[in-house]
Amino acid sequence: MESSTFSPESAVEPIRLGDFLRPIALGQSNAELNAVGESAPPRLLVSVVSAEHDVLGYLAIDDIVNGSARGGLTSCSQARMHDAVLLARASTVQHRLCGVPTGAMHAVVTSGPQGLRARDRREFEKAIAPLVGAGVCDVAFEHRLGRIIPSLVHDATVASILTVATTFLARRGVELQHARVRALGRTALVDDVMIALTGLGVTPTEIPHADLDLLLVDGEPFVLEDRDVAQIDAGTIVFTGTVVATLAAERVLAERGADVIPGALATAGRSIFLHLLESDNDQSRVIARSVTRVRRLAESLIATAERHGEPIPDVIREMTRR
Repeated sequence: MESSTFSPESAVEPIRLGDFLRPIALGQSNAELNAVGESAPPRLLVSVVSAEHDVLGYLAIDDIVNGSARGGLTSCSQARMHDAVLLARASTVQHRLCGVPTGAMHAVVTSGPQGLRARDRREFEKAIAPLVGAGVCDVAFEHRLGRIIPSLVHDATVASILTVATTFLARRGVELQHARVRALGRTALVDDVMIALTGLGVTPTEIPHADLDLLLVDGEPFVLEDRDVAQIDAGTIVFTGTVVATLAAERVLAERGADVIPGALATAGRSIFLHLLESDNDQSRVIARSVTRVRRLAESLIATAERHGEPIPDVIREMTRR
């Protein structure tokens, strides 16, 4: 059977996808996308299969800029096709928000019949080689067991989340030594943000999720719906990348006076870091530069939200609309 092809505008000739990438048609009216305020399907969505025809995962290319799409790969036994789509869309929003001139993609490796194995990941990487080799896909980092690989990208992500969280706490006049902070979904990423906050004088609280100044939300890919936020009461709620809130959930939280910070803003420093690293190999300096840009971005969004009386997610959607 002849393999399918993909023809981005920049390609001289169609890219042959090979035997292990199978295109999936995603209609304009898609429930998961509509729930988070999106509608247009990704440029390319494929299932990734093994030589035994087991589904290893999915890859979504949401946007192509200058012939390429950059993003991550998430290894999670419970990941679904729509997690790849939503995380790729979040990368598109992030790149546009940060002014990073690249497209966006995301891939998820799920479990095969034997569970999630290192071999599955290797087969996945081999299967997507036609897109990587053609320069269309740039898999710049991986989410694995709650940590981001490589470690330098993990550190840049921690610095970004820390900067955004402290900027919004300052907006609310919360002094760090008095801040009531907790995490919903403990991962290595959130633990490292908590350690950094502790270094700034914060003492994490063990009280229930009610009456918090800051709640960090992380975990395996998940869509948070309005019914999931009934018990959440925090001044600032930061989504750290893999958890996406629906429009309905955002509205419930906003009605309680919360600042809802989507992953596109919270982890913006990661995309800025990867972009700056292309022209500056001083990694410490690049992280410092990305932190400065993230802080300015957060402050600018706060000013815009206050001027227009709109929640932060709505401001971001308006700024990055297709």
